[in-house]
Amino acid sequence: MTKNPSLYDPTSRSLPISLLRTRELIMEVVRPMLVRHSITEQQWRVLRVISEDVRLDASTVAARACLLAPSVTRIVRALEKRGFISSVRDVSDKRRTVLQLTEAGDAFLEKVSPESAEIFAKLRRTVGAERWEQLATLLSDIRSDIQATDTDQSDAKP
Repeated sequence: MTKNPSLYDPTSRSLPISLLRTRELIMEVVRPMLVRHSITEQQWRVLRVISEDVRLDASTVAARACLLAPSVTRIVRALEKRGFISSVRDVSDKRRTVLQLTEAGDAFLEKVSPESAEIFAKLRRTVGAERWEQLATLLSDIRSDIQATDTDQSDAKP
């Protein structure tokens, strides 16, 4: 087998790998806080997503938290067991289950959020607030562009 490096960017310039490496560096800073509060990365993401809306269905939570639906089902069970969220049938669509924070979940977020905010404030200072915001905006724009292209291509299929 011959190597043809011209087909690929070096991994040091590969966007997917660079994003993963950066995420891992950030999570190395965040993980100790999560461990101290006995919560997994995925559980934290689910709580944060649910906290942004009053009630969300599991599919929306999965999409916003970047998790597969079967994982969300398992995470929801664990968070319900801890009393952090509740799941109830949607009154307008009995097939749909909606998730919401409980008082205990809200109290947990209130307790942990200042520590999380400090961690991210420090990371933002390290990177520079302007660069942090530029990157967040750029990544959001890239997601929108890719989603729009995917939609255009799926619309064009017969």
